[in-house]
Amino acid sequence: MRRLLVGLLLFLSITTTAVAQSGYYYQTHFTPIENKRDQINYSIQQDDFGRLYFANRQGLLQFDGTSWDLIETPGPTFSISLNDSVIYLAGTYGFGMLTTDGFGNLAFKNLGDSLSKLSSMTQLISYGEELVMTDGKNAFTYSPASEKLEKIATALPVTQIGVFDSKLIAFNADTTFLIKGQGLLPSRFVENGPWLGWSESASNQWIGANRKNELYQIVGGQLVPLKLDDEGYLEEARILSVTWMSDDLVAVGTLRGGVVFVDVKGRKLDQIVNFHTGLPDNETQTLFRDKDTGLWVAHPYGYTRVSPNIPFKSYNYYPGLDGTLYTSRHFDERVFAGTNLGLFYLDQVKNFDEIVYYIKKNPDTQLTVADDRKEDKKDSDGLFSFLRFNKKDEKVDETTKEPVAEEEPEDEKKKKGGLFSFLKKNKGEEDKEEEKKEPEAPKKAVVASAIAKARSQIGGKKKVTTAEPVMVRRVKKELQSITYVYKKIKGVEGRINQLVPINDDEMMAAGLAGVFIVKEDAAVQIYSEAVRRVFYDDAQNLILISTYRGGLLTVVNEDGKWKETILLENVDDFIQFIFKDRTGKIWLCTSQKLYWAKIENNTLVEAGEVPIKNDYLDPVMGIDDANLGVVFMHAKGFFKLTGDTLEKFDWLGMSEPSRYISSAGHLLVSDGRFWHKMGSKTEANGAFTFLNLFDHIVSIDFEKDGDLWVVTADNNFYRIDHNKAFEANYNPFLKHIRSVNNQLLPIGTKLRVEQENSSLSFFYHQTEYSGILKIEYRYRLLGLNEQWSEWSLDNNTIQFSYLPSDKYELQIETRNSFGVVKPLESIFFTVVPPYWQRPWFYAAEFLFFAMLLFLSSRLTKSDRMVVLVLNRLLTFLTIIMIIEFIQTIVEANFETDSSPVLSFFLQVAVAFCLMPLESFMRSKLSGKGEKVDRMVQGHVSKLTRGMGKQSSGKKTAEEQS
Repeated sequence: MRRLLVGLLLFLSITTTAVAQSGYYYQTHFTPIENKRDQINYSIQQDDFGRLYFANRQGLLQFDGTSWDLIETPGPTFSISLNDSVIYLAGTYGFGMLTTDGFGNLAFKNLGDSLSKLSSMTQLISYGEELVMTDGKNAFTYSPASEKLEKIATALPVTQIGVFDSKLIAFNADTTFLIKGQGLLPSRFVENGPWLGWSESASNQWIGANRKNELYQIVGGQLVPLKLDDEGYLEEARILSVTWMSDDLVAVGTLRGGVVFVDVKGRKLDQIVNFHTGLPDNETQTLFRDKDTGLWVAHPYGYTRVSPNIPFKSYNYYPGLDGTLYTSRHFDERVFAGTNLGLFYLDQVKNFDEIVYYIKKNPDTQLTVADDRKEDKKDSDGLFSFLRFNKKDEKVDETTKEPVAEEEPEDEKKKKGGLFSFLKKNKGEEDKEEEKKEPEAPKKAVVASAIAKARSQIGGKKKVTTAEPVMVRRVKKELQSITYVYKKIKGVEGRINQLVPINDDEMMAAGLAGVFIVKEDAAVQIYSEAVRRVFYDDAQNLILISTYRGGLLTVVNEDGKWKETILLENVDDFIQFIFKDRTGKIWLCTSQKLYWAKIENNTLVEAGEVPIKNDYLDPVMGIDDANLGVVFMHAKGFFKLTGDTLEKFDWLGMSEPSRYISSAGHLLVSDGRFWHKMGSKTEANGAFTFLNLFDHIVSIDFEKDGDLWVVTADNNFYRIDHNKAFEANYNPFLKHIRSVNNQLLPIGTKLRVEQENSSLSFFYHQTEYSGILKIEYRYRLLGLNEQWSEWSLDNNTIQFSYLPSDKYELQIETRNSFGVVKPLESIFFTVVPPYWQRPWFYAAEFLFFAMLLFLSSRLTKSDRMVVLVLNRLLTFLTIIMIIEFIQTIVEANFETDSSPVLSFFLQVAVAFCLMPLESFMRSKLSGKGEKVDRMVQGHVSKLTRGMGKQSSGKKTAEEQS
């Protein structure tokens, strides 16, 4: 019981353990189901596009970095595997695969029903070209090529399968054995099981974990235990899984201790990611390393991605830091953070544990009898009185028969084991301890009676010899952990927003709390009022203080003491920024004037002022740049000092900055997407490019070695390692294409769209899970516009409301936060006009009227006037349709919409080309026209003659009457 209590206390203290002041890995959290903390996940897998799949009770979840999609399955999914770019999954329904239609949609296809009625499959892995699965009792293989399912004959039940050294192995609660192969496993491998699983690194290194919470490696073909200095934590946390992260780093998932990252070469715990360091829950359900070496941790609250490869680590998870962060500084081998509640520093705390054990003294031991007051004092030490420090040479108290504790030398401590050595006892050892404790009570009673008798006979302290063996208690003190916590510097109450080094030992802290000189963990106040800005001139060893109510105060160092003095009396503006140029001028920046002064030997030598145009009273900052000279800026532009005047200019294509902050002799300027550095040293810095990953930076601190300390507006605190390489891999892909009414279109190289459905939307996506690589897109549509669009995060969705009929090429480029441009594969598609505007329709018309023309030519021999008129009419219509057909072909191959003049001359050219055809048709029609005219005239003359006969007959009748 005592050992369990000590282990529990250690478990609580180790949550902030770190072997060095290195910060915590960057984490990104994902919750597909809001406000639900009982999620159960079994397996994680990633496809060739980078999309992730999560097996859980709901079925199968797909995540592409932005949206979550639930792929319906007949029941819960337990295991996922990737084989030949196809996702296979197993669950209560047996097993199946994911299929893709032409529109990019995924659907589940059950393979178990089509082959045989299978029971619930608990695990499925890929082994070469085959799939191997188990239902908890039997093992099966499935060949996707032949679509055959076979049962593997095994002598023992199979509860779990795995791959070890390219061999297929099976586990159960009792042993480990080979399946589907000849030979036996080494006896040492079997004896140290049963195993939880094995993991292979990219360099073919193997590491495994067994049910005894032990880690093993394969070294030189031999099974070797991975003994850690601090392995007691793994024993208490209970190992569930193990995964290689790199050749040196292994991630170990535990049941109640989060994720433990183990330095394999150093044989120590590198970092613990649990509830106290950002993980929502200490229970890990499964681990998965993605293609970008990020570790996915499934827990009851969802998923967390831990990124050991990202070269910046968090420093705001250490306990003790309180308030809103404003500034930071790495000074004198310590990390300082200024908040609205004061100044804090990160300190190392060593945690010791006191191990109580008993030894048996021989009979006739001389004991020193103490007085009653000491006895009372010993008995009043309370519940944790057994946690005392023992010394090597013990003096036994007669009253309690216990030695006075002394601390052991460091060498003795190391001999007894490293960190967590008290947790290395097995159950058998615990039983032995309990057996030792059983006779302790009667022996103590005998000794107590003997000492009581001695007290009654002798007063005071006297040596007494006892004839009974004595159980003597000893306490051993061991270093259990080294933790880092933030401690507040006493006396600094209120906001600290500026930290300025003075020398190698002292630093100045300033803000609403006043001005302090900080040395180690103590601070001395030199000015008690709130200040806006401070500046330290190392050449003159003086401090300039811009007071909160306006004005300038000078503090000089005389005989090691800081004293106020007056150098500039007429400056009563609100000074926002102070800097010194290479000529020795100290510039005092206000919203409308720029004051300057030269100080030598604490005496004002020269002073002046320069007005600056600043209609909106934006904060003004300045710098002496190595290339540009003295430069000032505010939100509306950049200004260069030329003589005694300021000239506005554009810098790096910017007419005005988007954001600008100052840090350690630099001005950092953002164009809204990328940060640029202006100052005395503007050489490239590997860590500087990582500033583009943060949206709102509050403070930046430059170290001499190139590392950066960054405070962001969301109260995060990071250190960026300039030496650590980072590859920003991302693979954008076309997710789907939609037309009118959100209708999905097939994704392919030859896309044809009707003009009435030419409202198109192209959706691109990138599987970027760290949350820091903000991918921008730009595009152009050849055939419509030759100009590129602007870079934008929203251009991953490209929409066209209407496109005329033509052939198009959509070109897309991406740009990440580091400015790396990556072109994507172009999309070629055609917008076809309505059928009545297509050449084939005019060709059909041409053939139709040509046939009529042919028929009309055959009918020319007819003397019937109706036939001849109809023949002539059809001939003219045919000529018109031929001309329209040729006109359509020409306009389809030449762009005429841009200029009506060009369209007119094109029609004239077509008319000239058609003149021979027109002459030929006219000659053919001329004979027909004359014949029709003669027939018409003949009919008219006949009609006239008939009408004349009728009239003459009427006249004769009248005359006769």
